[in-house]
Amino acid sequence: MSVDQEHTVTFQPGDIVCEGVPHEANLLRVALLEGVHINASCGGTGGCGKCRVSIESGDYEGGRSAKLSDEDFKAGLRLACRVKVMGDLTVTIPEESRMGDAVALIHERRPGPGRVLTAQDLEQLVEGWSVDPVVRKYLLKLTAPDAANNINDLDRLKLGLKSQHKLE
Repeated sequence: MSVDQEHTVTFQPGDIVCEGVPHEANLLRVALLEGVHINASCGGTGGCGKCRVSIESGDYEGGRSAKLSDEDFKAGLRLACRVKVMGDLTVTIPEESRMGDAVALIHERRPGPGRVLTAQDLEQLVEGWSVDPVVRKYLLKLTAPDAANNINDLDRLKLGLKSQHKLE
């Protein structure tokens, strides 16, 4: 097989087809670049064993790790982070390797219908709201500490807030 050859990887469920996959590409990386999300909390280092996939057909190398039991390996499971794509592949992502609510595939997001808000629109939206933020920003002008005035920073801040903004 030529090193310049490109392959096609199909992910199930969802029948997501990734074309132009380079020879010896890392399967987990291919999935992520194509928007197919496979759980890999270790970032693809082989340390967590969560990126288990079942390769239904095709040519590949690797997929073995200490995180994958002999029983799972014999059952056809491989770690996506350890698989090199050597030919066209069909890959099934088991439910336990999918992210969130058993959704393994993140499809292209399309923006919904939008609307530009004017300042008047915004004022109408917030009319009647009581805004009382937990955090406020105050600008202070403080003198630098010196030998004659060596008060600690916290007390300098408190004095500045009291004198410049009438805060206790």
